[in-house]
Amino acid sequence: MSIKLSPREETVLHLIAVRCLSNKEAAREMKISHRTVENFRHNIMQKMGVKNYGELVRQVALGGSHETVTRSEDQMSLWP
Repeated sequence: MSIKLSPREETVLHLIAVRCLSNKEAAREMKISHRTVENFRHNIMQKMGVKNYGELVRQVALGGSHETVTRSEDQMSLWP
């Protein structure tokens, strides 16, 4: 099963789960509201089937996102 994230969801996932930024820090970097980041995070968590932020970070850290998330070619530069 493959999960499709939007380019903005990809960016939020990278900022909060890879770079470990808070919602407010990610919002400042993206020049959007922290509430918008919270909404993106909620949608990402639903799509990935995780129940909390810790599970989200764990999934990404263990490489689960590489197997379950389909990234568009233009978003690949965001990932190390």
